[in-house]
Amino acid sequence: MVGQDSFGWYGEDEMKGEFNPKFPIKNLMSLYDLFVNKDHGYNSPFWNKYKELLNLCTTKGIGLIQTNISFLGYMQQKAGMNRELNSIFKDVLLDEIRILKPNLILFFCGPGYDKHINDRLGKNEQERVLSNVDERKFCELRFSDPKVIDTLNGAKVYRTYHPSYLQRCSKNEWVKQVNEAIISSVERL
Repeated sequence: MVGQDSFGWYGEDEMKGEFNPKFPIKNLMSLYDLFVNKDHGYNSPFWNKYKELLNLCTTKGIGLIQTNISFLGYMQQKAGMNRELNSIFKDVLLDEIRILKPNLILFFCGPGYDKHINDRLGKNEQERVLSNVDERKFCELRFSDPKVIDTLNGAKVYRTYHPSYLQRCSKNEWVKQVNEAIISSVERL
């Protein structure tokens, strides 16, 4: 499950509200561990979707990993990507995929993040999944870079909107169809 950005970190006050590349990695990992193991994040649409999918995966005996396109958001502010700092971590997402070998990758970030997906995984074709839901709302991503194709090793890759947007649009039939397609994809694993 791939989100947009971190929206700050648990314990960020200890870092004085800003990321410093010289901050000891051990401390950063400790803060990250506290966040991840603090009942799986905030009470928000994103983390509620994570918990829903985690419960489904747990009943099937499979794992669920969460990461973001942007590893460093702006702290103590609205969500957003610090482009300068994130350029340092451009290859991390592909490395995570290579190490974890997922069968399914779900991008919950919307078409506004397509450029960032391309920056990290290369150009892709967006293929319609549901006949009456256009590709901006839900699509399968098919990559052309042989290195990325090899790293994906047959994993299905889908992109839809962030769960907060899906929640705001929940009265629309397409949202129900997208949610059903995501659940069905996990159930087929």
